[in-house]
Amino acid sequence: ISMHPDWIATNLRPARETLNDTIPIRARCHVEVVDDLRAALAEVAAAGLAGAVDVANANSYGGCYAGARFSRVSGQIGFLSRHSYGMALDTNTVSNCLGCTPSMNCDVVRIFRKHGFAWGGNFRTPDGMHFEWVGERRDQIDFPSTYCPNVVAAADRVTESSAPTLGIDVLTAVGGEMDHDYHHAP
Repeated sequence: ISMHPDWIATNLRPARETLNDTIPIRARCHVEVVDDLRAALAEVAAAGLAGAVDVANANSYGGCYAGARFSRVSGQIGFLSRHSYGMALDTNTVSNCLGCTPSMNCDVVRIFRKHGFAWGGNFRTPDGMHFEWVGERRDQIDFPSTYCPNVVAAADRVTESSAPTLGIDVLTAVGGEMDHDYHHAP
């Protein structure tokens, strides 16, 4: 499987680019994701957390776009990963391997959630290296979380019963864990 060249030309940045001067991850990402990704990295840097992101690792083994690859987390063969669309970022892959107990800095996780990214550390099979863009804030959702729960003020809390109805192609909370929904391409 390969992505159509017209889709690539329309939806992906032309090449890998440095996303932040302080946290110089070089990645080729979907055009809809780049601004939120830059904002998240800028906030991580401003919070003094740049050292929590393994840039060399992200530039060698992580990044956004990974061609057409099947979802390794959902186990749904035939469904493409968000990396296939340049809508996910992997970093710190050694210390946050697929299926391992996540060790990503929780402040970094919460910053990414604020900028529209869901974190893979709470997937049914933990994927602590993985942030995928869902296009809406995830930092005010109060769901049971084994790793890096959100810190939500009572007045700002969004509970399962008060959350808006979500469509497909998003992560959903199931029994306190996040799960993928890959039934339609972004």
